[in-house]
Amino acid sequence: MIKEIFEQSTQSQDEDLFRIPDIINSLDEKQIQSKQWLVDTLASVIAEGNIQINSKREPIATELDTIVIGGGWYGLLGYLLKLKFPDKSIVNTDIDENAIAIAKKMFPEITHEVIDMVNENYYDKYGKEDNWGTDPWGKSVPLHWHKKHKKRVFISTSIEHIHTDDVDSILFYNPNKTVVLQSNDYFDHPTHINCSKSLDDFKEYISPMLKEVYYAGELYLDDYTRFMIIGKT
Repeated sequence: MIKEIFEQSTQSQDEDLFRIPDIINSLDEKQIQSKQWLVDTLASVIAEGNIQINSKREPIATELDTIVIGGGWYGLLGYLLKLKFPDKSIVNTDIDENAIAIAKKMFPEITHEVIDMVNENYYDKYGKEDNWGTDPWGKSVPLHWHKKHKKRVFISTSIEHIHTDDVDSILFYNPNKTVVLQSNDYFDHPTHINCSKSLDDFKEYISPMLKEVYYAGELYLDDYTRFMIIGKT
């Protein structure tokens, strides 16, 4: 992919050479570590099958059909998920059209779509119907959307890049779903606008938006620590 971008740049001044270091960064050791940690942990949580909630056992997406990644960049996480869950539908989404175009070439094994996960075109992409109902927050939503995606996991590994109000919107657009959320304590990065100081800080921030927390953990990566929560909206 890098070779293709470079060769195209010799033919056109419009070619975006920024993509070359960006692709390299998307595949660096820390990206692979943090995403493999997510995949392995999610598999373990699902393998448990259920969790104790108010004296009874309830399922944890054990019969999932689809895993949707919001802000999935060039698709590395989607590819790793496909290796772990080969019979599941993996959908890598991003608001960046050029990133998705590249992702389709890099990881054709999974589905890629241009979607803004904090706006209503998330609904539009995933089945808008005339038959409407009400979600847990009192907002009208298409009933078909709930049926189609009942067995679905939603993942965002970039909470540190997302405004706090938008994080609330993302979870709002994924009612009654298993969600996997990652952030970090890397405050010095110029695009990190919503970091957490510690895992406890991240849990205190995210937990009120969830009905249940199935897992909370952290991964040390030299100059920063990545936090992860798996739960149910």
